[in-house]
Amino acid sequence: MKIFISIFFTSSLLFFGSSQKDKSLPEEIAHYYGIQQFEKAKSIEFTFHVTKKGKHIKRKWKWSPKSNQVVFLNDAKSSTFIHNNAIGEVQESLDKKFVNDCYWLLFPYYLVWDKDNYDFRILENVKSPINNVCSTKLIINYISKEGSSPNDTYEFYLNKRHEILEWVYRKGGSKIPTKTTTWEQTKSFNDIKISTFHKGKEGTFKVWFNNIDIEY
Repeated sequence: MKIFISIFFTSSLLFFGSSQKDKSLPEEIAHYYGIQQFEKAKSIEFTFHVTKKGKHIKRKWKWSPKSNQVVFLNDAKSSTFIHNNAIGEVQESLDKKFVNDCYWLLFPYYLVWDKDNYDFRILENVKSPINNVCSTKLIINYISKEGSSPNDTYEFYLNKRHEILEWVYRKGGSKIPTKTTTWEQTKSFNDIKISTFHKGKEGTFKVWFNNIDIEY
């Protein structure tokens, strides 16, 4: 995405690798958000919005996960390409934007899709950076210099249900956060849960989604 230390309590517990349960914590998050249902989807259509520095950007997409076909649908124009196999400068630029928008929309699923590309650790009883809520902190460190998130770090702040409350993104593992936002307005689409609104601490940066339609 290319769009994440906090103060740890003395009682914090640190774990490396997978959890002791049947599923690792990243897998549990993906299942909480309905990855098992999403795997049945034929296509997903959505509109991505972002406001930053007073500017509003909107992009509309339709993605067929099984074929990896992506259709860009903005302003009565369309462009069709294969995700991760885009040809030409225009399609490659669109594919990068599509990946960014999908990370905001479906990142819980990337915790399973990208499981071979990152290491993770867990900290308990950590205050979230925006709302100061006591939470479980999951730190995802991408270990490859290639791909969509080269050496990026993501920090998730979770409640007891493994629902994401906030996250921090650190591009290339930067010590200074690149983005810190909330995860809000979670809606269910036939057991697929999607957080449809995110905002930064000052409220000037916002990401949201509408026109979400999932076809089976």
